[in-house]
Amino acid sequence: MSLRAAALVFLLLAAPACSRPSVVRSAGGELTRGRFIAPQAYEAYARGALAEAEGHLDAAATAYRYAAEIDASGPEPWTRLGAVLCRQGKHTEASEAFAEADEKYAPLRKARARCLLDQGKATEALAEADAALVFDPADEETALLRADILEKAGDRPRAVRELLGRLVAFGPRERVAARLEPVARAEGDLAALRVARRVLDGGSSPKLGTPSRDALDLALQNGDLAAARRLGTRAGVGPGAVALRAVALGQRALGREQAELVLGADPSNADALVALFAAKAPAAPAPLARPAAPLSPLGRLILAEALLRYVGPETSTLAEALASVDESSQDPLESSLRARVREAAARPDETRP
Repeated sequence: MSLRAAALVFLLLAAPACSRPSVVRSAGGELTRGRFIAPQAYEAYARGALAEAEGHLDAAATAYRYAAEIDASGPEPWTRLGAVLCRQGKHTEASEAFAEADEKYAPLRKARARCLLDQGKATEALAEADAALVFDPADEETALLRADILEKAGDRPRAVRELLGRLVAFGPRERVAARLEPVARAEGDLAALRVARRVLDGGSSPKLGTPSRDALDLALQNGDLAAARRLGTRAGVGPGAVALRAVALGQRALGREQAELVLGADPSNADALVALFAAKAPAAPAPLARPAAPLSPLGRLILAEALLRYVGPETSTLAEALASVDESSQDPLESSLRARVREAAARPDETRP
């Protein structure tokens, strides 16, 4: 064998011995092969995590930096180093640390999003949070961070929609519901607020494929009549009842539009007739047909409130009678409206809007 051939064989044999070894780890009962991480890097990272948890940010930064020097290709120490530097207000150094980590590492994008939000850069923060969810769609903490970003950016309705969507997609999560509750209250979104409270009280979230009346009410609250019509059909709520729910939720223009559409196809729809009357349309369709079916419970409640609002206190007895029909309903909107009618009927001498 020539000297050159012998050298080549030596290099081929020596290469595996000189390369960085890999290790096999067990997680959740499954074995995976990953890169080798020196024990010193683990120890330094642990010291950094402990110091960070105790609020000793200088010590945490020192430990994370040492871990990053030992495990230069590892995204974890660089990410935590950047996060700590950001908390210290050292934003330039934080950006440099973040730049050393793998861009496909979801916690990096999340930490960078939080850092940008702290600097008041909501648009950039949202882009980073979006990227974090692309790499880890199930991460609840990132979803909550997105809600913070959207609220601070002034887009509270979108924060409500995304938190509600999270509950639908991932089930009744208390942290998500706890975050949704104050946002929905501030936005005045009664449907989303009811969903949040139901989850916090131990209930379930709306299920995909079977939209509840809460989803329908949310669409009406957001002024999306087209979506409300679709959801109404799938949730078993009739078109006239959709108009009633719009009026009950204060969306009178939507209620009038839906009622006029329904009456154009069916002039005898009792729910649509009451919704149109309650919405106080400028001109009612003529002639008004005799209703072909009895009023629904929600229709009676809407009629009771409309009588009190537009006719006067002398209708309080009739309103109370209308509100007393079918009190066994489990519809939260009906229960809320029934209480409102009874409260108004009990104050006949007060001026009503």
